[in-house]
Amino acid sequence: ADDQQPAPQPVADMAAALADALPRFDAHIILGTPRQVLPLLPAATGDAAVICCAESGRHAVCLLDGPDHAGDRLTRRGARITGGLAITGPTEAEKENDTPAAVFPAAATASAVPSSPHGEVLVVGLGSGDPAQLTPEVDAALRRCDTVAGYSKYVDFIRDRIHGKRLIETGMKGEVERCRDALAAAAAGATVCMVCSGDPGILAMAGLLFELRAREQAFRDLPIRVLPGITAASTAAAALGAPLQNGFSLVSLSDLLVPADEVRRNLRAVAQSALPVTLYNPAGRKRRRLLAEALDIFREARGGDILCAFVRHAGRPEETRWIGRLADLPADDVDMSTLVLIGSARTVTDQGALFEARGYAEKYLDKDAPASTADGR
Repeated sequence: ADDQQPAPQPVADMAAALADALPRFDAHIILGTPRQVLPLLPAATGDAAVICCAESGRHAVCLLDGPDHAGDRLTRRGARITGGLAITGPTEAEKENDTPAAVFPAAATASAVPSSPHGEVLVVGLGSGDPAQLTPEVDAALRRCDTVAGYSKYVDFIRDRIHGKRLIETGMKGEVERCRDALAAAAAGATVCMVCSGDPGILAMAGLLFELRAREQAFRDLPIRVLPGITAASTAAAALGAPLQNGFSLVSLSDLLVPADEVRRNLRAVAQSALPVTLYNPAGRKRRRLLAEALDIFREARGGDILCAFVRHAGRPEETRWIGRLADLPADDVDMSTLVLIGSARTVTDQGALFEARGYAEKYLDKDAPASTADGR
């Protein structure tokens, strides 16, 4: 009533306090590490969801899931609040096996994790997230791994495929921590799938994992394998026709990691080429300046009549596309789920398809034409 926080109440016997509390409440959040908390949990826990959070907020770990995965949901909610990792998956069997020291190797710091010849990181591409875009190689890796790491939005694409596996999740800007914890889990013996949208080696996590392995001694001997996926440029091009078949340039407009001046130099260089260009990460709600500059650069270099297109949510049920002249491109409709394609002098459109003339007409087809056509008569 007086808006004052209740004073912390000391507990003489935490194990007894938990045994008393677990049957009376649906969910419990305990500050500490799994190694500290697991020995305190009684054998009979009922349907309570129990998660434990590091005091730093760096991890939220699901210890007991409760009915309908309430513990997993609470773990992800706690991690969103603290900005930490959500680590979910089966733990009751591990508790029953009385191996709390081996639980959640990803929650340990990298420097403390011993190297193991048995763990590895598989960096896998999910394409657009549609199950039809998973390669058989990636599908097999997801089946045999015991831990899955990834950005929560991308993990959502495959949750029905990975039920029962340990999860390492973060939100946006949690890439370094996510990759380091995936490497730590693998160093402790786990087979970890780091999931990425599109292809893992194109503006995704493969490079960061190799960079961390090169920088941190604890990961020096850890195997990392990259399993390719279908990148957005390929998916968008297929939706449009065949606009990239003579080769293309790929430029990201995000200046979160690459300086904006470097992005501008890349744009000017590729605008002078004869190649179509795909623009990744073209614009966010507030970050739209580089998209406007990019369109100006290409209009100046290639003219406003050059054909261009964009595809939003490429490869997903909500996919939409637009094809037209560069001068008419509706930039306000472009967002971070959109790939923009700017054509070349070879780019043509016919019956709603955008494609590049491959050169066969000049080299072969015209020679096969009737003589009255070929010789001008």
